[in-house]
Amino acid sequence: MKKTPLVIGCIAITSLVFVVYGETATQQNQAAAPSADAVAAQKAIVTQYCATCHGDKAKAAGMDSARKLDFDTVDIAHVAEDAQTWERVVRKLRAGMMPPSGMKRPEPAVYKGFITWLENELDRNAVTYMPPPGLHRLNRTEYANVIKDMLDLDIDPAKYLPSDDSTHGFDNIAGALGVSSTLVEAYVSAAQKISRLAIGEATTPSLTVYRTPEDTSQDYHIEGLPFGTRGGMLVKHVFPSDGEYHVTITPIFGDNMSPTGFGSVPCEKLEVLLDSERIQLLDWQGGGRAPAANCGGRQVRAVTSGQSGADLGRAGAGGGMRVVFTTKAGPHTFGVTFLQTNFAPVLDLDQHFTRDTVQTGPTPGFTYFPHVGTVRIEGPFNAKQADDSPSRRKVFN
Repeated sequence: MKKTPLVIGCIAITSLVFVVYGETATQQNQAAAPSADAVAAQKAIVTQYCATCHGDKAKAAGMDSARKLDFDTVDIAHVAEDAQTWERVVRKLRAGMMPPSGMKRPEPAVYKGFITWLENELDRNAVTYMPPPGLHRLNRTEYANVIKDMLDLDIDPAKYLPSDDSTHGFDNIAGALGVSSTLVEAYVSAAQKISRLAIGEATTPSLTVYRTPEDTSQDYHIEGLPFGTRGGMLVKHVFPSDGEYHVTITPIFGDNMSPTGFGSVPCEKLEVLLDSERIQLLDWQGGGRAPAANCGGRQVRAVTSGQSGADLGRAGAGGGMRVVFTTKAGPHTFGVTFLQTNFAPVLDLDQHFTRDTVQTGPTPGFTYFPHVGTVRIEGPFNAKQADDSPSRRKVFN
């Protein structure tokens, strides 16, 4: 465990990794210099069309145009020496402002060729420039990606870090990613928690609740769950330690937020899976309003009220829809789903809503299949130090 402090330190440093931008002024690869004839041709254009108003004689005569720009003091053969001046010239020419109206102008092809030649010379002699040094803190998304690369561990950064500020709709701009003492404390705290999670240190029990969106349908197969099933939930959960875990499944409630479980079809079976392997097959005890039925020899009385006590599987309530299992530390996929009994179409005269929980039962003319509402994972109990996980292999190998 000597490496544990090292892991914490690395993650803490990673928390405040800064991308440093430095100012450089390195010359780009130089293209071939223009020939003397090409320079002479451009100089002739300047002399013929520009020097009248922008030369020493015009300056001596007191012309304001020559005071602002004197072509006798700049050398077109060495554009890089007065790049800013020639940039101004290009902008004026591109806008068609020079020569001014009423003055003689070169032919359009010559005019355009002169502009192109100046732009090429400016580009050829330009230097690579980057902004002055700046600090760029990793935002939450970048931080989660780094943790994945370093520790092979998927995390939800929102559980550990406050939300990032944004500028113009972006949260990865250095100007919006400031650092305060409070934020540093949050990153250090996140580093401690994530390092313990990566090492698989034996921890005290905690509760994680996963909820399904209540306005979505569970009448159909969910990608990632076995074929021949419908609805339910599939989550990727990081189990912090080797040990025993308790899972409680509760339904979506219906009847306009009354304590009545959603669904009117009896005898439904709920399959519980860990890494695509079945752990247990449960009888659905989600309440709702279902008629009395014989479920494969198991007589089920009519249900006309909501869940309570054992139905919810609360502690001391006699069980209910609870599963107890042991597993190794690290990321695992956990799924709960119904065996699909609705292959045959129901005989409803009314067409169902796409989001079937918008109108909850009991409603004449509609048949409602039960829906999973939450999956509550609690543990570890009798926790042990992990001896193998993707994160441990990444850290110690």
